[in-house]
Amino acid sequence: MPRRESLPPTTTVRAGDTLTAWVVVDNASGHALQFLGCGPPFDLLLGDSNYQQQAVQPLCAEQITIPTGNSSYRTSIMASYSTCSPESDQDTPACGPDGNPPPLPAGHYTVSSVAVSPKLPVPPSVALTVMG
Repeated sequence: MPRRESLPPTTTVRAGDTLTAWVVVDNASGHALQFLGCGPPFDLLLGDSNYQQQAVQPLCAEQITIPTGNSSYRTSIMASYSTCSPESDQDTPACGPDGNPPPLPAGHYTVSSVAVSPKLPVPPSVALTVMG
């Protein structure tokens, strides 16, 4: 089973911005891991006690290979809601004037990782502060 490396240390991001992050995998299993997926092998999601972003995976099936040794995967952390609707309701915020989801409120969040395959380990959660 490959080991996972932790995400970047605690950091801050401005509300509405996107932060580039890297997930580093140390595949010490002695063989490449292969699975079907689509897009990057990992999604990084923000959440707190009131809100948790949802992973959105494209529908496709491509062969993804995690080689032996260390490999890095670029991904991003969005300091915005993951969805919106034309009109706000109890569960979904209203879209901004540009039609995109609004920024998350300032506060302390947890970055969690979701892997596109159960064969992949996920890094531990880390703290991230969203600044207004």
